[in-house]
Order: sequence, then C-alpha cells, then structure tokens
Amino acid sequence: MPATAGEAYNKVVIRRMLPATREEVFSAWTDPESIAQWMCPGGVTSAEAQLDVRVGGSYRILMKGETQDYDYTGEYQVVEPPSKLAFTWTSKGTDYHTTLVTVEIFARGEQSELVLTHERFVTPEQAKRHEGGWGQIAERLAAYFAGAGRKQGRGHQNPGTDFTCKVDFSVSPSTVYRALTTQEGLAGWWTTDCEVGRQVGDRSIFRFGRTYNVMKIAGLVPDREVRWECVEQHHDLPGAKRTDEWAGTAVAFRLTAKEDGGTALYFEHRGLRPGLECYDVCERGWNFFCKAV
Repeated sequence: MPATAGEAYNKVVIRRMLPATREEVFSAWTDPESIAQWMCPGGVTSAEAQLDVRVGGSYRILMKGETQDYDYTGEYQVVEPPSKLAFTWTSKGTDYHTTLVTVEIFARGEQSELVLTHERFVTPEQAKRHEGGWGQIAERLAAYFAGAGRKQGRGHQNPGTDFTCKVDFSVSPSTVYRALTTQEGLAGWWTTDCEVGRQVGDRSIFRFGRTYNVMKIAGLVPDREVRWECVEQHHDLPGAKRTDEWAGTAVAFRLTAKEDGGTALYFEHRGLRPGLECYDVCERGWNFFCKAV
C-alpha cells in the first residue's frame, strides 16, 4: 500500500505495509541503533538518536546531511507496545512550534501496517515538507525490514555465528534478574508451564505444548548473569528431521546497569546458528521473548 497524506493542511497521514511483525516494527521505533539505519530522508546520510522511551521521557534525533544537520526533539506522550507511540515533535522545520506525531501499528497477517499521523502544523507549507520526508522514511523503513538492516537491528544472523541480541529495560538489574531466575518471573514472560530450579546444578523445565526444553542452571551471578545449558529438548516443528537441535547449546543473559537506573540485557544462545532447521522460528521467538522479560 503506498504512502498517502491527509487532506487537512495541518495534518499528514502516512500509511505503509511493512514485512515485519508489530513487535519488530515497535522495536525499530524505540531502538537508537535501528533508527540510525532508516530515519534518513532525502539528503540525510546518517542519523543519531537519544531515546528515553517512557511517558514523559524525552528524545533527540539528529539527522546529518551533506550540507547541514537537522535536529528534532520532543517528549513521549503515549507508549503502548507493540501497537502505539505518540510523541511531540519540534524542529526548525516546524518553526520550533510543538507538533504531534502518532505511530500506530496494525497486524495484517504476517505483515504490519504502519499508520503515521503528524498534526498541529501552523502552515500548509510545513505539512507539505513533512509529508515528503515521512513518506521517504516509511519507504526506508520497509527496505530496512526487507534487507540486511533488519538483521542488524535484531539478533545476529550471519552464517556461523551464534544468535545474540541486546534489549534495554527501564527497570533495575535486580528486577530483571528476578524475572530470569524465579518461577513467577519466568512464567511472566516465557511460559507459564514451567518448573524452575533455584541454584547452580538444578534443572528447569519449560513446556510449550508438545515442545519442551530442559535447562541445567550453569551459572548465577546475582543481578549480573544467568547461564543455562540445554541438556534435553523436543521441538515439535512440523517437517523437521531433528527435534533436539537445542541439546548441547548454552544460553546466557548478561545484565549491565545503565546510568538512568535501567538495565541493558545482552543475550546469547551459543549453538543456535543459521542452518539449523529450527533457527528461523527460534530467532523470531527469542527476539520477541527477550523484549517481554
């Protein structure tokens, strides 16, 4: 579906189908490294983003062009993953008047529809300029998901490399650690059908219908690291020749405290690599579940 603009002079509406899930699209809008790859309209060659994605949190996006830079600032008004973001938008292009951008993400089968509304412009000329810019950004976002940029913005998918990803949370490392080590915590983000060990050497069982994983707790460093070794698995994947590709692999959750009091989670699944029959399913699963911790 092509991008379209609203008729009212003080409002621009952009619609674009994207080859990604709602969770992936929402993540692309809230990850500075992702934004740097696709928020580059017109003559912009690169972008830098500083994001505090919470209601009341601020952001700054600096788009760098060949002859000049463009600075955009604002504050988040709505944060509803994975379906909606709203934030104020102020720049030289709005004559430093505060406007409002709303990003809505709708599931459309295996794809998502992006509906971006930018309103509260003071003049028709402002709206016209932003219509072109947002249209180009929507096209670049679609290309990002369709190409290599998507792979960089999510977990690593290079042949021969283990799956990794990084997720930022607004809560403390101790809160994230509890979500990774307790029955209540793991049931809240991975699966409710689980039996969770408490100390190194214990085994935890996680069931997903007919699929199950048995994880031996290999290491625990309070508020810093959780390591598992998969000692047994049955993956109910239709058509798969092997149902135990996780057996012998290892999972690590490493936590780093951020200056703002939040937590950076560095996740690695050693042995989960492109070429395995289960890789695509597991890659999508970890990208989704890690954000739900």
